[in-house]
Amino acid sequence: PEMTATLDKLSRALAAVGIHGATVEGHTDSTGAEDYNQALSEKRANAVKDYFVAAGIPADKVTAVGKGESEAKLTAECTAKKFKKRADLIACLAGDRRFDVNVETANEVQQ
Repeated sequence: PEMTATLDKLSRALAAVGIHGATVEGHTDSTGAEDYNQALSEKRANAVKDYFVAAGIPADKVTAVGKGESEAKLTAECTAKKFKKRADLIACLAGDRRFDVNVETANEVQQ
């Protein structure tokens, strides 16, 4: 529900500024197999793209890219903490399970 509100707000903002293009990058943490994480990140990025398209953003303006675990930022920090419970490690890595949206507006293209 919290993410839905964020996506709704972002969708309205994107529609209002008249985007030239947007890239949605899906990310995962470093746990699990690399191939699995790549597929999961692609699924995450495509889910956000589908949300934007359903909200009225033209599909040809949005690109979805899976980054897998290639940009996981918390692995070293969380691993160094040597959690006794795997659940604590998973919680620590939560910030790596994300999506990023990079937007190019029509104004940026004209400059």
